Amino acid sequence: GMRMRIDYAADKPATAFRPRPDKGGRGVRPVGCRTVFVGRLPEGVTEERVREFFGTCGPIDDVRVGNGAKFAHVEFYHETDADRAVDLNGARLDGSVIRVDFALDKRDGRVDDGRPTQDEYGATGWHPH
Repeated sequence: GMRMRIDYAADKPATAFRPRPDKGGRGVRPVGCRTVFVGRLPEGVTEERVREFFGTCGPIDDVRVGNGAKFAHVEFYHETDADRAVDLNGARLDGSVIRVDFALDKRDGRVDDGRPTQDEYGATGWHPH
């Protein structure tokens, strides 16, 4: 199976939670990226809760919570607010240590504009602004 490494927030500096440099991550915000990926959310978390938590970073354009609500995409109006959101990587949301990173397109490493792909979200009736 997959190996997992578990760090406890109490005895590790915040930098321990930073993704490895070769995986994108903090300080390498793709140009124009206003969307962050939030992982390891507490089970059953609501879109409202995510919005409330990240609302401290700045005005939010859109929040999309994944199936089973273990992850979400949060889209801000301003790139600098996405920077602030990524600074919450390793923070605690309702008891879960969350992972926050800039949203990248999973298929080929290109920047994702934050819009869900058909295969990821199905036909949800979501359409570009």
